[in-house]
Amino acid sequence: MTIAITAIVQWIHIAAGLIWIGSNIYQDYVIWPALLTRPAAEARATYESTAKFAAPLMMIAGMVVMLMGIIRGTFLGPIKSFGYLVTTPYGITWLVALFVMIFITAWGGRFRSGLDAAVWNGDQFHPTAMQTIRSHTLVSNIAFAVILACMVLMRFGL
Repeated sequence: MTIAITAIVQWIHIAAGLIWIGSNIYQDYVIWPALLTRPAAEARATYESTAKFAAPLMMIAGMVVMLMGIIRGTFLGPIKSFGYLVTTPYGITWLVALFVMIFITAWGGRFRSGLDAAVWNGDQFHPTAMQTIRSHTLVSNIAFAVILACMVLMRFGL
């Protein structure tokens, strides 16, 4: 029974991760470039109408990824003590992934909370809108790459 539960939790963890990272990639490399080529008022209206659906999906997927990762590493995984967490390669890699996950969640929240002022200036784009989007994309992609690298390393017990 434990193998079945572990497999289900792992599947949910991976599926939620695909939704979360995939949504971010789509937004960073398709939605934002398309929006930035449109008139600012139109782009803002389009962004706001899509964000109503995308933001909750991305937030829920990110939280599911984190919750399933915690369950997978602790209750269903090898991390049974604080000592294991901080003295083994697996525990340290898991901890790095968790910290980066918390960072990227906070980074995304900070970005969304300052989005209006950073991207739009009334009915125009803010002069630094493109740079703001690029900076956010770079930081997000580095964080996602680190998390993915940690997942691969943990698969091999590191």
